[in-house]
Amino acid sequence: MPKRAKTELTDAETDTLNRLTRFAANSHLKLFNVKGSLYDRVRTITRLDGACPCKPLERPHCPCREGLKEARTDGQCFCRLLVTDDFLNGKNNGH
Repeated sequence: MPKRAKTELTDAETDTLNRLTRFAANSHLKLFNVKGSLYDRVRTITRLDGACPCKPLERPHCPCREGLKEARTDGQCFCRLLVTDDFLNGKNNGH
């Protein structure tokens, strides 16, 4: 069986990415990941059955309420997966 390319996502991973993309758009946020590729984070979330890739035991769902609150107040969630436009433009929501 041929190995899949690093940029190819499985159906489950694509579903996770689509869910995160919809959530970010509906929340007026962007998906971003400074620590690695977005696809790596999507794979981790999928492998963890939807839990936070950085705090899976504390946050069983990604995106979570805490992450949304962090993004809105700090410009980014703990994992830097959800960010604001201000964060992307080098601003930190006035903080």
